[in-house]
Amino acid sequence: MPSNQPNNNKIIVTVTPPNKGDIIFDPKDYQDGQNIKLTAEGKPGYIFSGWGGDLNGTNNPIEITLDSTKNITASFNPKDVTLSVASDQGPVIRIKHKFGDVVNLHLENTKDWIFNKWSGDVVKKDSGRDITINMDDDKNIEAHQEIKPNKWGVGHTLLAVICLVAIGLSGFILPSIWPPIWSWIISMILLVLFIFVIGHGITGHIWGFLVDDRFMMSMSRLQSFLWTVVILSAFLISGIMNVARGDPHPLEIAIPTQIWLVMGISAASLVGSPLIRDNKEKLKPEEKEMGKNFKALSLQTGINAKPNKIDTESSNGLMTNQGLEVINTRIEDASISDLFRGEETGNCVLLDLGKIQVFFFTVLIVLVYASALGALFQSSSAIHSFPALDDSTIALLGISHATYLVNKGIPHSDTAKT
Repeated sequence: MPSNQPNNNKIIVTVTPPNKGDIIFDPKDYQDGQNIKLTAEGKPGYIFSGWGGDLNGTNNPIEITLDSTKNITASFNPKDVTLSVASDQGPVIRIKHKFGDVVNLHLENTKDWIFNKWSGDVVKKDSGRDITINMDDDKNIEAHQEIKPNKWGVGHTLLAVICLVAIGLSGFILPSIWPPIWSWIISMILLVLFIFVIGHGITGHIWGFLVDDRFMMSMSRLQSFLWTVVILSAFLISGIMNVARGDPHPLEIAIPTQIWLVMGISAASLVGSPLIRDNKEKLKPEEKEMGKNFKALSLQTGINAKPNKIDTESSNGLMTNQGLEVINTRIEDASISDLFRGEETGNCVLLDLGKIQVFFFTVLIVLVYASALGALFQSSSAIHSFPALDDSTIALLGISHATYLVNKGIPHSDTAKT
């Protein structure tokens, strides 16, 4: 540091930590009794923190009178730097570090997501799940993940086969041990498990059998599922038990006309719903209404909802629109709430009362008919006909489904003016 050659007094400055800052004297050539301005300048990554020794305080610059030899300490601290880590599957995390810190990051795979790549302020973007970050400045890191492939595996095949074999065995063996109704109940459970297994094996979603081409759960699929489980399990177990009893015509089981009507009504909803949606997908929604509802939809679902992003890829999930219809861009975002929420840009944040009505009527009638089948399976004799449903019940179900489809067919959204 400069010193006053013709005078006895001088300024001795010690920088701590060493070499982490400089002290500028003004004037450079000073004399006894003179006021000297000292300015502390930190080296890259360090900031001045205070004076010590014969000078106190944090003012910078600061003046000192050279009335005696001064021993001064200038302290510097590493500046705060921020590491911001963004993930496809979570919010941005910001962590404060000191300049010069070395940070090790490791990205854990989950059961649904696996590591893809790093991006941002990283030295090697192909360094795998472990990277080292030298905090010589603020850093922005992005961790990219991709969906773990959900392939049909050996486990799916084994479980599906086991379910089918178990259904057969329950019809042959259990009636000799327990009342026949238990064979039917167990066969229903096994059939449900079979449908869950093949749905998951194909779609990767545990509720995959309910997911339609919008990547949303469908009420019409739920109706078909319920009737299929009840009627098909009853037919299968009846035929198997008839075979076990030595009946010469085990599959001569009369299905009442009312049941065919029920199955037809359910099938009409399953087939009619996509046809109705196809027409709405050709209409252009009004932007203001859609934007308002999509903001509310994002808050309701926790999934980012953006208008007109049908071709956008997002591993973090995205809801968008296809015409008036609201859709998911990933199958794993399908939710039970889809069964009861409006399907259009104009009512996607509202409860669909038409769906509520058809849901309760369907569940009620399925339970009533299941009770009638349960009474049938209390008998130990061969089964050659199923119980019928009352005509008024069929009419009620038909009206409920018709209301559901008509309500679905009517646009509930404003359309853009051309």
